[in-house]
Amino acid sequence: VLPSAYFFRRASQKASYGIALLVAALVVGLAGAAPFLERAATIFHEQGVSGRRGSGRIDVWRAAWRAFDENPVLGIGAGNFRGQTFDRLLQTPGVTSTQGYRSKGKYVHSMYLGNLTELGLVGFALFMLMLGLTFTSLLGSLRRARNRGDPELARFAAAVGVGLIGIAISGFFLSGAMIAKLGPW
Repeated sequence: VLPSAYFFRRASQKASYGIALLVAALVVGLAGAAPFLERAATIFHEQGVSGRRGSGRIDVWRAAWRAFDENPVLGIGAGNFRGQTFDRLLQTPGVTSTQGYRSKGKYVHSMYLGNLTELGLVGFALFMLMLGLTFTSLLGSLRRARNRGDPELARFAAAVGVGLIGIAISGFFLSGAMIAKLGPW
């Protein structure tokens, strides 16, 4: 959606890239739509007490919310949820899936809920402030580079901004520690 000058030299390059993305999305959609949609549906629609529950995410999220309710201001401590997963799941009403959590624990599977649970409102506010200031700084760098006539720096700032938005979106279903383990690519 950005003007072609930010990432591409010509509009035709942007159009070619867009067509390639659409074709790839179509191929992936045809190849894996049913399994993907079935798995994604388990996140939002529980299937009974012993059924699939978002690969355990729903239960972990309930335990994390309960931990946040118990310690809303300062949280339970950075990194402490993973070590307490099994006990927290046992103490949370409506949670039945504790299998496999005893040995190593689980991440919260949400960067935002994880920070809220482990760092409380104070840490969560600082985390959101950090994200907001980083994005604002990238926008400022983009504007300054564009005004100075430095297209390479403008493209770099735009690319890092797009990456930050991608991380922010994926953070709804991945913990920060899990995102860090994904790189380097």
